[in-house]
Amino acid sequence: EIKALKSEVETLKQNPEVSALAPAPVKNFSLDITNMSKEDLASQLVNYQQFMSKYIVDAQKEKMRAVQAAEAAITAKYEQKLKLYEGKPPQPSPPTAATPETKLYEGRNANIAAAAKAGKSRWGDMEVSKVQAESSLNGLKVNGDTAPATSESTA
Repeated sequence: EIKALKSEVETLKQNPEVSALAPAPVKNFSLDITNMSKEDLASQLVNYQQFMSKYIVDAQKEKMRAVQAAEAAITAKYEQKLKLYEGKPPQPSPPTAATPETKLYEGRNANIAAAAKAGKSRWGDMEVSKVQAESSLNGLKVNGDTAPATSESTA
């Protein structure tokens, strides 16, 4: 049986038409590949290759968008700091739209804080204190850093 499968693989390698087949819908989806025909295996392979290439490209695009958003946020943060050091009043940062991920994270934090308040938290003290600190910062709408006082303004 193994010899027959090896010879079949060799014939498939030598036949370029099978590898260049357009993806055809699989008639009966089955995880048992021993009962599948060569054409079904070839079409599943092509479908898998197309799926993986699309997945990889989409993942890279998503990663690029995330990096660009982070770069824009860092640039805006440091531009505000520079304006503060130059003595110019800071411009308010535009509100960011809440993404589903941030909504989930905020919901998680709210659940952790509520469980800690009730004394039934399964999280450690560090996580609970981090959540409480973040919620107090978000409630005050604090942007983070403030400019240090300089002696130039008193001169």
